[in-house]
Amino acid sequence: MKKILKIASAVPALKVADVDFNTQEIIRCAEKALEAGAELIVFPHLAVTGSTCGDLFQYSLLQDAAENALKHIAETFKNTDLTLITGAFSDRAAVICKGGIRYCRNGEKVDAFHLSVGGCVCEKSPAIVLAAIPAVAGQARKIRERFLRSGATAVFVSAGIGESTTDAVYGGQALIVQDGKLLAENRMYCSESRVIVAEINTENSEKILQDVEETEDTIFATPFLTGDEEEAFLIQQTGLAQRLRCSRTEKIVLGVSGGLDSSLITAVCVQEQGSGFNTFSLDFLHNDK
Repeated sequence: MKKILKIASAVPALKVADVDFNTQEIIRCAEKALEAGAELIVFPHLAVTGSTCGDLFQYSLLQDAAENALKHIAETFKNTDLTLITGAFSDRAAVICKGGIRYCRNGEKVDAFHLSVGGCVCEKSPAIVLAAIPAVAGQARKIRERFLRSGATAVFVSAGIGESTTDAVYGGQALIVQDGKLLAENRMYCSESRVIVAEINTENSEKILQDVEETEDTIFATPFLTGDEEEAFLIQQTGLAQRLRCSRTEKIVLGVSGGLDSSLITAVCVQEQGSGFNTFSLDFLHNDK
């Protein structure tokens, strides 16, 4: 007899190291999944704390807060049939079910669902991938195509735009695939929480990515025009928006030379803040001041 599992994948809104805020968003997403009839919901790597806390990970204050948050989440859903999986610590995922918490390392299976859990998209990726992958133009498309080519069952979720943009931007990709079909996929680069839900057949969940043949990357005659320009622009806009939000900056002062780089950043700023810019020019050639 076939076992149909309704599964959810969520990218919650996030604030780096704000465990209370992140916990409430995780609970909100789980409640939405429960309302949709989901039996299992997965969250990105380090969703409780954020994956870009840097040196803060070394402090017991953050570690203890994360552990207490997991206990609070477990208590919240102990009387439901919903299982929650989130990347809890650097090398482990927390599986929360019926008020209990079990920690899994990469490749271990979730007992009730016979689905393995891990944190990377590689040659032998597990069925459930909890990731925190910086956004690169075209990368989301490649991840999607890789899972689809495999014909495997896969639930993939990666950290969203609430992560720190000091070094990178995170797009918040989430998808559910089985037998070469895309069952559900979210909209990336969103500031609000997103939840997707789909049904999978657990009898067909054993196939993993080891059967995938790698395809060579296309070499473009015009390397800066690869078809992913829109996403590249969106990544820059998202990074700017997050930096402005975190620094509580309302206005931008922008120096424009007229070259390609400054023209691009001007377009990004206009897209993010609108066209209401005050402009003035400096003529250094004819101005002796």
